[in-house]
Amino acid sequence: MKENLFGVPIDRDQGKLGEQVYQILLSEIRQQRWGEGEKLPAYAELTESSCVSRSVLQAVFKRLANEGFVTTVPKKGIFLKKGACSNVRTAGTVALLITDGVGHDLDPYATTSIFGRLLLGRIKAIASEHGLLISLHHIGKNGELFPEIEEHGQNPLRGIISCSPAAAIVEIRDRLSQDYPVVYLGLEDPFSFPRITADIFYAGYLLAKHLLDLGHTKIGVLSDPSWNRNHFHQAWQGHLQALAEYGATPDTDLYAFLQDPAPMTMARIKSFLETFSEQTAIITYHASVTETVADVAELLGIRIPEDLSVASLQPGPAKCCEKWFAGTSYPWSEVLCKCFELLDLQNADMGVPNVLYTPGMHEFDTFSTRSI
Repeated sequence: MKENLFGVPIDRDQGKLGEQVYQILLSEIRQQRWGEGEKLPAYAELTESSCVSRSVLQAVFKRLANEGFVTTVPKKGIFLKKGACSNVRTAGTVALLITDGVGHDLDPYATTSIFGRLLLGRIKAIASEHGLLISLHHIGKNGELFPEIEEHGQNPLRGIISCSPAAAIVEIRDRLSQDYPVVYLGLEDPFSFPRITADIFYAGYLLAKHLLDLGHTKIGVLSDPSWNRNHFHQAWQGHLQALAEYGATPDTDLYAFLQDPAPMTMARIKSFLETFSEQTAIITYHASVTETVADVAELLGIRIPEDLSVASLQPGPAKCCEKWFAGTSYPWSEVLCKCFELLDLQNADMGVPNVLYTPGMHEFDTFSTRSI
């Protein structure tokens, strides 16, 4: 089972399990998951959800108690101590604007247009290390924002990280009392400035090369038609570059299929898998398509990865197990730290650069590809 606590992965290979758990709990306190005087989850609940032993949790809560954050009431449980939030010094709040992958329940597995899954628990932990709080906001189809950004209060707004282009958040910014610094995280708008973006050509190349290295030569590609066509073509050109280096021939029928603007429904993906049945691997360019491929494969009795390898431009956790789909990945700690740095530079009226990140392959704890 993949271990995590409040959505933040726990890596036993890194050692110091107690320190990891302590930092996660401290981050949740800083992010104000619980109000002062509120009861925290019981040992049994935390152990069941995270697979962390009771003894480790007891040691962590003892440390938090010694530092003045929590108090234990016999036969009642552990509570956030009154005045605990005054022990947490913050530099303010950064609003994170998400355009898709999040409902009004603010799902902790949101996605971006290119960087893939946003593990919000991890993002909050990174922000806490910088003395920042993260407030998450969902931009609806008509530009509405849920919840609205709170500018003032105990932790005033310091800046905005937006996964939506500048033009799409004009009205949102107009509703604010001042012009806060904004960093754009994504690909949709090359004119948003400053922006942190990704090398989509290399991402397409890397996915194809990964499968070619495993011996696959019949490789399908599936993309959500709603995805920006320019981004698709960049990823596709990277795909073709990898095929050319291996002497493999691109499938013209496959490219024709991808030009059809019809939605990637289960029926359409079923038709794809039946039409291109000789393919031993599939690359998907969108998280939702990856999940639908897995659902259709299960219905058709196609085993992943025994019968079909799957790699994704936006890898994430699979429904069938606690592991992840293989795919491209980015150094999230570095990306988020760069966002905070760019916000600081804007606040100081200094020159702000655009930043391009080159992806790597996420292969740790994955299950969806194999050699043939």
